[in-house]
Amino acid sequence: MKLAITIMLLTAISAAASAVLPAERVDSYAAYRAGPSHSKVPGIAQGADFFPIAVWLQDAKYARRYKQAGINLYVHQWKGPTAKQLITLRAAGMPLICHMNEVALADIKNGDSIIVGWMHGDEPDNAKLYKHPTAPISGTWAGREELPVDAWGDKLTSSQRQSVSAKKGTYGPPFSPSMMIADYRKIRAIDATRPIMLNLGQGVAWADWNGRGVRKGKQEDYVDYVRGADIVSYDIYPIGHSHKAVAGKQEYVSLGVKNLRKWTRDKKPLWTFVECTQISNPDSRTKITPRQMRQLIWMSITAGSKGVLYFCHQFQPKPVNPKALLDDPAMLSMAAKVNKNIQSIAAALNSPSTGRVATVTGANEVLCMVKRYQNNYYVFLASESGKAQEITLQLKGIDPVGKLTPLFDENSAPIQPEDGKCMIKLESYGVAQYKIPAPAVGANTR
Repeated sequence: MKLAITIMLLTAISAAASAVLPAERVDSYAAYRAGPSHSKVPGIAQGADFFPIAVWLQDAKYARRYKQAGINLYVHQWKGPTAKQLITLRAAGMPLICHMNEVALADIKNGDSIIVGWMHGDEPDNAKLYKHPTAPISGTWAGREELPVDAWGDKLTSSQRQSVSAKKGTYGPPFSPSMMIADYRKIRAIDATRPIMLNLGQGVAWADWNGRGVRKGKQEDYVDYVRGADIVSYDIYPIGHSHKAVAGKQEYVSLGVKNLRKWTRDKKPLWTFVECTQISNPDSRTKITPRQMRQLIWMSITAGSKGVLYFCHQFQPKPVNPKALLDDPAMLSMAAKVNKNIQSIAAALNSPSTGRVATVTGANEVLCMVKRYQNNYYVFLASESGKAQEITLQLKGIDPVGKLTPLFDENSAPIQPEDGKCMIKLESYGVAQYKIPAPAVGANTR
């Protein structure tokens, strides 16, 4: 299928950019003097050289091993943070985003605190288990004074309100955006020097997700959810997904990023969870491969994600393994390779995307992002199609056009465009990253 796709914002190489000094790097966390780009932890990049590559809910004792694999951030600690967890992470040189508790508040009074951000409870947008009328049964959300049933106001019908029965185990509505915004304000009133992170569920990308309960299909809720955070992340795991509407469709990862960019109006850094284990699907044929994991990571970044979080748990088949990524040599090797690649161009990734348009033809849903940093352009491509294809990339505004040198594919040769055009083959959900020399200031532009 031949299509002409005009890709705004993400895909620009502009004539104006060619004639001026390269764009400056951007530190997305500059407003937070104790935030993730200002951790001062040995071995962790700072400022605009910091690109978050995190693991979720991992035991502090494994922090050194994760750091060796290129992880530069821990998010969440089990029933913590505790003093022991903080001591262990500090010794390993691993920054942390965590819940605000008494231990954490005491720790940030020290000049060497590794805490670089705060977080809400996980996935407030999903339906919650209730023990009516005392709020959700367990976990982070237990003991709240305000019931979600009440917080939704007139957005819930009377029958939806009554559906939360006194029987233990009843599913009720998610926590409302208003509750997240109120929590955000409380946290920020205590500490405004660290950003607050909110992780949302798969309803961000998949509107028909039944796990949202009575708010299924109500994606308009997310416009308000994102108001309750400085950093917004979300998770969906398409490779091992149990529902045929999503299973194997990697494009759901980028769809969620694009939705969040729209709902935040591109004003907040967005992070994406990445599938790296079998998670909960007992069918071993659904286990993600190293190649697919790499594709998902670069697809999310090319769509506009500013951070990566690995979900390392595996619940099926038994026994449960919280650190399945560490125990899978092939996946860990690929994760370490991709992490190293990301960190090697972090400053470029943190530069603004160029501002005009480029044209991709012969493409079935191809994402394209272009950055200019120092003396080079960086071109990122990611196919959202399960079909292999050949595309034509038209580069506008560069004269002369140098060779496109593959950044991380040692098996691919450089490509010399002709009249600003080049042919690129992409496999199913294929990704590619290239570097192009930028014309000197004052060179000819078209």
